[in-house]
Amino acid sequence: MKEAVDVIIPTCKRPEEVASLVDEIERTAGCPVNILATCHDASASVNRNVGLEWAQSDPRIMLDDDICDFDEGWAVALVRTLEDNPDCVMVSPQLMRPGKREYAFMMGLAHPAIGRPKGSGCTRICNPHLLTACIAIRRDELRFCEGFRGSGWEDNFFCDQQNRLYPSCFRLVNHDIQVVHLNAMKGQRENWEHNRAHYESIRVQP
Repeated sequence: MKEAVDVIIPTCKRPEEVASLVDEIERTAGCPVNILATCHDASASVNRNVGLEWAQSDPRIMLDDDICDFDEGWAVALVRTLEDNPDCVMVSPQLMRPGKREYAFMMGLAHPAIGRPKGSGCTRICNPHLLTACIAIRRDELRFCEGFRGSGWEDNFFCDQQNRLYPSCFRLVNHDIQVVHLNAMKGQRENWEHNRAHYESIRVQP
């Protein structure tokens, strides 16, 4: 992989607060990366869109500021999984709890089978949505709705748009790549009902 992959960190934190995350990404990516930490005092959707506007690579990676403990070569593995599956529009690694002894919740994977061990390859997601905590996606014109407050539900709407734009699309979880998701849920609990109602008012019907 010769060209650098843009890695978007949509965050409301200050640059110095994500410096250790940036360092870990650079050390473990397994390929050249260009890290774009948005650092806007704004919602998750706004920060995601800022990063998407800045990013130039295709594909690109987007990950939340509460992702850590990356497997070596995680970024190149995500990108290759996407490239090997032309109709796939989103790839996520297996999300883990701190210590990597338990699987973390992942919207898209059916409960209670929320994870599989390394060596399991990829799971094709039948659910129309996949958690966007750490994903590789293709470059296109899709953006997140900025009517959501804080965080929560914006990834549902983004997936809905993908489903409409790419009718034959699917998503994958690559279980052979593990990262820890601390699931900080910044601004999510207090805005849950507003965001749920907003999603229902604008949702893209299949």
